[in-house]
Amino acid sequence: MGKATPLRILYGVQATGQGHITRARSLGPALIEKGAQVDFLFSGRSKEKLFAMEPFGDFKVKRGLTFHFNDGRVSPYQTFINNNILELINDIKEVDLSCYDLVLTDYEPITAWVAKLRKKPSIGIGHQYAFYHDIPMTGFTKLTLAAMRYFAPAKTSLGNHWDHFGHQIIPPMVPLPDISKGTIPKKIVVYLYFEDQKKLANILKNFSDFQFYIYSPDTKNPSHDLNLHFLPVSEKFKDDVENCEGVICGAGFELPTEVIHLGKKLLVKAMKSQPEQASNSLAIKQLGLGRVMEILSEDIIANWLISSRNVQIQFPDTAQYVAEWILKGDWSNTESLVRELWEKTLKHE
Repeated sequence: MGKATPLRILYGVQATGQGHITRARSLGPALIEKGAQVDFLFSGRSKEKLFAMEPFGDFKVKRGLTFHFNDGRVSPYQTFINNNILELINDIKEVDLSCYDLVLTDYEPITAWVAKLRKKPSIGIGHQYAFYHDIPMTGFTKLTLAAMRYFAPAKTSLGNHWDHFGHQIIPPMVPLPDISKGTIPKKIVVYLYFEDQKKLANILKNFSDFQFYIYSPDTKNPSHDLNLHFLPVSEKFKDDVENCEGVICGAGFELPTEVIHLGKKLLVKAMKSQPEQASNSLAIKQLGLGRVMEILSEDIIANWLISSRNVQIQFPDTAQYVAEWILKGDWSNTESLVRELWEKTLKHE
């Protein structure tokens, strides 16, 4: 009997946010270890701005679509003038799917649309696909919700969230942090890259009993000022999150997921004019997973710092289960996968 032909997968990853890449670092190697052949395509960020990309081998990079920000809010004008729609269309036309059995897209538009147009089986994996369902949402208009759903369409979707909300939604899929590292009291990690960093520092320096590790993509070299530690985004960030007491960050998905999995205190602030983050804030509030601040507030930060309440949800190694499900090939059947994953999710309060 001849050897079975391995499943050939084109895996598209949205690179504008580090969270999409983080998820791919879990699922990609899991698929390869189980025998699939996987090629990666990243879009939304230039190749020189990507780091720690060893797990992806000889990956490709396309321009794709990129959101632009001004003073902490999405700028529709800058987003429009800085994206080249003709280049996007040409990139879609140039992708050759003839050697692939399946397209995976982590909210990456080029691979999603080429699969849709050429009727190739496709699976959308990521937090954005949870918004295809009736989950906590705020800030969306009919137009922005439709745009979100058509940005990177897929035949089958596996949305990720902190709860299933009664739908076919799976737990988060990120490399699971090391819970055993313990906690350094009064060590706080801060990652609010879209905020005015000087204004942020002026607020945090007033809490002299705490040590703040402030990460920003704009910081090139580490520096210190009393209780403030300014750091560039690097692999050290992960270690600091694992041993800190709490995290102040944007209301994205992947970083709050790691904080919740570790059982650390969480304080989030949504980016202005970003309904996905506003909806994440709403979910955090409704599920009791952390605190939310609408604006940078010294009073809210002060109250949060002295609060001892935190919630821990230990998520399973979702990537391993999803990889096995993909290789079985029954991509229209998600019920058993969803049920098994939530049965293995443990919540502690």
